[in-house]
Amino acid sequence: MDLTSRKFDLAFRGFQTLHSDGFKGAETHAMDVAMKVGSAGRDETYGWLGQFSQLREWTGVRVVHKLTAYSFTIRNMDFESTVSVPRNDFADDRLGLYAPMLSELGRLTAQHRDELVMGLLNKGFELTGYDG
Repeated sequence: MDLTSRKFDLAFRGFQTLHSDGFKGAETHAMDVAMKVGSAGRDETYGWLGQFSQLREWTGVRVVHKLTAYSFTIRNMDFESTVSVPRNDFADDRLGLYAPMLSELGRLTAQHRDELVMGLLNKGFELTGYDG
């Protein structure tokens, strides 16, 4: 087999498809208890106002409640899992051998979010929250 950049590109696309299929097929639960928020930088600071007071019947003078502002910063982290394909397996067109491994890597990638989120939930009574 001629090892051209086109063949590497095709193999990479196939690997991406296998990884993506494994990712999509994984059973995960992190999004049952967490909210996905996009990020465009190395960290993100999220701010909001504290608890709002309940409504009350307006009889007489207004009661003004002070709101408290809160914020926290999340630093983005990089994760990876790199696999190698021996040159001979590529040259001999034996890439099908790697299909189960790449699908499994996709599944593990999806479930990594569960590990992070559920790990934090388990520490919910040990760690200090954004509001102290």
